[in-house]
Amino acid sequence: PDTFTLAKTAADGSLTAGTYYVIVTANGPFGETYASTRKSIAIVANDSLSVTVPNYPNVAGYPTANYFKVYISTTSGSETLQDTVLNNKTKKFREPLVSSGESVPSFPNTNEIETYQTSVNANLVGNTVYNQTAAPITTYPVPVGSEHEINPNHPSRAGSKIECTSCHGPHTIANVKYSANQGTSAISDPLNTKKYWVQSGVSDATKTVGNMADWCLRCHSGTGSITATIDAATRIPYTMGWPNLDFTNNNSGWFKDTVWPNSKHKLAGYQCTNCHDAHGTREHLILKYPYDGFDYNGNCVRCHDGTIPPAKNIKAEFQKTARHPVLDPGFGGHEIDEGYQYSGSGTPNRHAECEDCHDPH
Repeated sequence: PDTFTLAKTAADGSLTAGTYYVIVTANGPFGETYASTRKSIAIVANDSLSVTVPNYPNVAGYPTANYFKVYISTTSGSETLQDTVLNNKTKKFREPLVSSGESVPSFPNTNEIETYQTSVNANLVGNTVYNQTAAPITTYPVPVGSEHEINPNHPSRAGSKIECTSCHGPHTIANVKYSANQGTSAISDPLNTKKYWVQSGVSDATKTVGNMADWCLRCHSGTGSITATIDAATRIPYTMGWPNLDFTNNNSGWFKDTVWPNSKHKLAGYQCTNCHDAHGTREHLILKYPYDGFDYNGNCVRCHDGTIPPAKNIKAEFQKTARHPVLDPGFGGHEIDEGYQYSGSGTPNRHAECEDCHDPH
């Protein structure tokens, strides 16, 4: 593997002290693929951030001209793209994002944050340290839908909202742990926060039994909106409403209980939390991992790439000459509310991706 360093120096106003999240991708003709998992790295004042580019095999369709990208962001950040560090050379980035020759996805305006990124050429010399100064660059917003919208001014639906107390009953659930170094807080039954959920780790005779997928389905079911209820037996602190999404609009919506119990992922022992983070992420649909080429298919090939048996190696199929262009740049971007109009609407809007034929739920 090759290592390069993102230097922290007060003189050039580069990285400030704090925690950064790093992920390395390899870029090829079929889009970005993940060469590493996301890492958390903390640096102190006048320290430097070192990142190791892992070995990446030369496989069919990924020539040596292929290059790595290294994304660096803050806790709530989204990745942005800059320029390329050439072989054995140092380059500082001060130009605006648009001058880099890269593109950034367009998201609706929400919270904008400061992010950092650099790209590294694949032909790096082994065991060579590349010094790279990371400076603040143009930012773009965190995409809508990347959190559970825990904000009374931005509810999921008018007159409804999701709060911490929707999942953690503050008056009835003990062992609430707000500190990051204290582990996971006890969770309650979303349909009655006076009860523990069995996964809470708390011994209680009245706890609701079920795995984490069952817990998510307490809300993400076909029962519609959940009404606030506070009485002697039940406590639901807030009304939680959902958009009116149904099959006639080509939408699966958020109601998953009709398909999940018999899905391959469920039968294989996977949980909602394998792909989603209930507390929010930097990605659309609260996905835990970034996209490949800014579509959802990168999440599928994190497992379906031959590295996690018995999951089938689908990625290898999409590297063949005759294929659906699922991993090709510009062909992704499926949205659950896009409607039928995208089908047959011409080249600019066409796409071919996993979710056109498969429902991961």
